[in-house]
Amino acid sequence: MAEIYGVADKIEFIVSDLFLIYPKLKFDIVFMSPPCGGPEYSINKSYSIESMCPDNFGGSFGIFNIVKAIAPNIAFHMLKTTNIFEVKYLIYGVKYKLNLIL
Repeated sequence: MAEIYGVADKIEFIVSDLFLIYPKLKFDIVFMSPPCGGPEYSINKSYSIESMCPDNFGGSFGIFNIVKAIAPNIAFHMLKTTNIFEVKYLIYGVKYKLNLIL
């Protein structure tokens, strides 16, 4: 896609284990799309952010704090069933612009 739009030279795509490389990173923006567990996520009425990556750096809340240190702008892809109260807790104290795409 980046080549189609003529911006490939302006974007650096990194596919890696964040936990191994994050201390060296500084970016303008980070796109987060945490694992949801596949189609089974829809079985639950509400999807818990806390359940994402619980064994790494304090789970999704710890990961979000790492990403805040890497980039001032974060795009976080969340499932439409994500618990909104956890989202409010996650972004507490963060200056944000909220865009919802349903």
